[in-house]
Amino acid sequence: VAVLEDGKVFSWGCCSQGQLGHENYVHSGTPTLVKRLCSTPVLHVSVGDSHNIALTAEKSFGCVVGFSG
Repeated sequence: VAVLEDGKVFSWGCCSQGQLGHENYVHSGTPTLVKRLCSTPVLHVSVGDSHNIALTAEKSFGCVVGFSG
């Protein structure tokens, strides 16, 4: 997972539980924009084996925990 200077989030890798946030279970070898986190800039992300959590500029959390859809 990578956060760009403009606050956009890209993710890639294994997605057996939907943890990349792309609303599917497709593995990705290429960094892909996480569209569900585009409404407000992301300041920080925390990454685990089956989850990703993002802190937005509005101080809210966007959480992807083995979720697809």
